[in-house]
Amino acid sequence: MANISNLPHLPAGRPHWGRRAILTEDDIKSCRLLIPISRRQPVNFGFCLGKKVPEDVLVLHKIKSPKSLARVAKERGTSPKILFGTLTTEGKILTLHCELTPLAGLARRVRLLLKQAKLRFAIRVIDPDGQLAEEDLPEEEDEAGEDDSDDTPPPEEAEEDKDTGEDRRLEGLFAGLRAEIVAFGKENRARLSKSTASELSAVLKTADTARDQGRLAEAISLLQTLQQHLDDALQETEESEDEEVETAAKEDVSTARAAVTALGREKLAVIAAPERKRLSAALQRADLLAKEGRHEDAADILIPLQDDLQYAGQPTDLLPLWRETRAALDDQIAILRHAMRSFDDPELDEVAEVGFVDLTGRRSIAMVAALLDYRAGGGAPARAALLKAIAAYEELLQSGSILEDYDNNPYGASVKLRDTLSKGLRALRDRIG
Repeated sequence: MANISNLPHLPAGRPHWGRRAILTEDDIKSCRLLIPISRRQPVNFGFCLGKKVPEDVLVLHKIKSPKSLARVAKERGTSPKILFGTLTTEGKILTLHCELTPLAGLARRVRLLLKQAKLRFAIRVIDPDGQLAEEDLPEEEDEAGEDDSDDTPPPEEAEEDKDTGEDRRLEGLFAGLRAEIVAFGKENRARLSKSTASELSAVLKTADTARDQGRLAEAISLLQTLQQHLDDALQETEESEDEEVETAAKEDVSTARAAVTALGREKLAVIAAPERKRLSAALQRADLLAKEGRHEDAADILIPLQDDLQYAGQPTDLLPLWRETRAALDDQIAILRHAMRSFDDPELDEVAEVGFVDLTGRRSIAMVAALLDYRAGGGAPARAALLKAIAAYEELLQSGSILEDYDNNPYGASVKLRDTLSKGLRALRDRIG
């Protein structure tokens, strides 16, 4: 992974470099490895805009997702402003394809970063709609007083670089490719076939031998070919896995559809007209989703329909469902009470003791009574009483209710009473129909 970071301060006694980053040798090697790869295929990037230019962070990787790279950049940066996407290179133009609206000045700041790695490109920034957002061209001097003479080494170092620079470049390219392939193999070990895993090991050994014998170009070529083969193998595996998931989803939908149809015929005489209409609409919706290839969504409709039809015409015991909701509420109330009592304040102690009557008082008694009558088969009156009990609790879900105060309490207790109650009441209404 290339992490190209501008440092905000220079040590005393160092020559003036202007507003540039001072990159480590590893940063430069990684950058020089990944930018050439972007000529063949996109390389992912994450970027964090520093509070000032010397604090920008650019992170590159061939495999890890752009979003995860942006998180890494943010952790190493000095501001919350991030961007991510892919980059490609053609000739002397490096293009950033952004998945978020580009940050102003991004092209110039990336160009200055890459210049520190001796990589000079015109930078183009493409927005999420595929339109050119901005462009920054290389110049002879980036800022007044800053030119390439600052980067010129002494004559003796220049001569040494001339002799060893190419070898260092190839060594860096080989090391980066090898490390990336090894990491890829470890991350995807369970998904690669035995033959592919064996090939990976064999090619790595052959490439190591070639490098040890001084045949670096041949070693790099072997690794690049292996890398492409691994990418292709993983893509085939993913496509096969997708096909298996799709096949299983189709089978689930077919099985559930057949069960719903059989139960519908069996229970037709005991299902009330409004309920038949609801079930028919749900079935049509599931069929439409399956036809569109959205089999998982279709199954999410059909499986609950099976439960509805299974218990159609029978007294329904919804008490366990409500008790589950109440238990979740009681657990959160206990957390909130404990937090309030920790302040040793008599008024808070009193609120902790009696302040939850809206959840535990008359509404709770009415709900349990209605559920018992409904379970006993009380017919339409029992159903009406249960709906009334549910509506009484739903008053607590309105904006500005006491539950909103509980959820946003200042006592350090993390609770979600409104969300818990809302889900429980919705589940009851869904079962009643």
